[in-house]
Amino acid sequence: MIRYNLKFNTVAMTSKFRLLTFSATCFCLPLFSQVIDSSVVSPANPGINDTIKIYTYLRFSYGGCAGSANFTISGNTISASSVHCLGMLAYICHDVDTVILNPPHTAGNYTYIYTLSSGAAPPPCTPGIIPNDYDTLIFSIGTSNNPPTITNPGNDTICRGNSLGPIAISLSDEDPSSVLLSAYSSDTNILSNSGLLLTGTSSARQLTIDASTAQPGMVQITIKATDNSSLADSVTFDLVIDPCLTGTERDLKRSGISIYPNPVRDRLFISPEENEYPLTVNIYSMNMKLLMSEQFNSTSSLNLDVSSLPSSVYIIELRNNSDHGLMKFIKMP
Repeated sequence: MIRYNLKFNTVAMTSKFRLLTFSATCFCLPLFSQVIDSSVVSPANPGINDTIKIYTYLRFSYGGCAGSANFTISGNTISASSVHCLGMLAYICHDVDTVILNPPHTAGNYTYIYTLSSGAAPPPCTPGIIPNDYDTLIFSIGTSNNPPTITNPGNDTICRGNSLGPIAISLSDEDPSSVLLSAYSSDTNILSNSGLLLTGTSSARQLTIDASTAQPGMVQITIKATDNSSLADSVTFDLVIDPCLTGTERDLKRSGISIYPNPVRDRLFISPEENEYPLTVNIYSMNMKLLMSEQFNSTSSLNLDVSSLPSSVYIIELRNNSDHGLMKFIKMP
């Protein structure tokens, strides 16, 4: 069974705003005139599982927008009508009547016919003072919906402790306002899902990334768009969490801590300060992917076997309970 309901909204503009905003139209409206500006169906290409809204935009030169509206449907013909009450107040009144068609629907061509009648105020008013105005809209309901599509914002880098965005995300769908967006991280130990904030409506959406509690490394961020028919699209991009130095972090080279030899072929030795323990040593690739991690409690074995690492430049991080520092080193073949 198809269910339908009708919503009725009113927006009134004062004569002051009429002169400023609607000067192109307000002087050409005859006394007690009524006009159907247009009727629009949303989404533009509806499917059998879409919630369909038909908006009819109305305009009056005198009186308020008070009135009543109703509609009927017979087969593939939707007939809507409204009666509005005109008074002596000289200001332009804008009104929007909305017909909502709830799914499921039968595929095919549909005809929407709107009849506008006006009568003398106050409500209930008797129509017939002003000739009726009519509008007809023909639209099709397809047998299936197209899934939404979203743009990939592309790979990016963020300093740990900072935020990134808002990043623009373009969304395409027959009814973009009904599409639900979600975002999640491939490794919540590096970046939690709570650090991904989606905002915006319709086809213009934004993603803001909060790395205030993130750890250095690389994660994949997936953004998924799901429409009201459960059709979906998703994009994935790489995000590097860079351990950019802040006021509480140290450059190991400047702190008196040394790593040697640098460049290194097989075993890397570390010379920390005496009060550094317990000490965690992490080695990252230049895109901040964690490659090795070891913990030390004394100087007796403070070295790492890096012989298995390919020849490249790496970042070493030394971290204890209260501090940490960073330095680059070169792995030779």
